[in-house]
Amino acid sequence: MVYAIRTKRKEGLLKRATYKLFYRVLHQLASIDIPVDAGDFCVMDREVVEVLKVMPKCSQFVRGLRSWAGFRQVGVAYERSVQQAGAPKYTFAKLLDLGVIG
Repeated sequence: MVYAIRTKRKEGLLKRATYKLFYRVLHQLASIDIPVDAGDFCVMDREVVEVLKVMPKCSQFVRGLRSWAGFRQVGVAYERSVQQAGAPKYTFAKLLDLGVIG
């Protein structure tokens, strides 16, 4: 499995600080190793996909599910550009909910 790791965030200071804090706290609390600053975008082998398909739909925290599945993972660093059009899909409330699920 290959996943993307953000090297720089283009969001505002508060959002960047919140993301940083979340990932560091999650890393300390989780019983599995969830890569810090990893995005949802990834390339998965069919075997990984089949394992994730049988999981309950209530958990949408892909970064955690990938780690929990136990397959070998490799991160590839990238710098994400600023969103050019439209509004972000995740509101603060949605991000908070995702953080609690994570």
